[in-house]
Amino acid sequence: MDGSTNDAGKMTTKTTFTLLSGHIYELSFDLAGNQRNIAMETVNVSVAGLFFEGFSLNQTDPFTTFTRTFLGNGTSRTLMFEGLGGDNIGMLLDKVK
Repeated sequence: MDGSTNDAGKMTTKTTFTLLSGHIYELSFDLAGNQRNIAMETVNVSVAGLFFEGFSLNQTDPFTTFTRTFLGNGTSRTLMFEGLGGDNIGMLLDKVK
């Protein structure tokens, strides 16, 4: 999640998607430690206004699947993953569903 510029990465869906009111949605993704240095890293995950959580992993932590559910409210939202590092390394992200 960190780029070669030493700036933490931030990935956001290009377009918004509508979450129907009263419907339950599931977000699933894999995160792993940075695998290159000893620092613990953190990634914030959000569905703007409906879900927010920070995930911290140690350097050698393997890929782990995280699954979260949340309730739609009839509005259009974006999905965002934001690394909080800045050391040119960062956590690994895969299999976003």
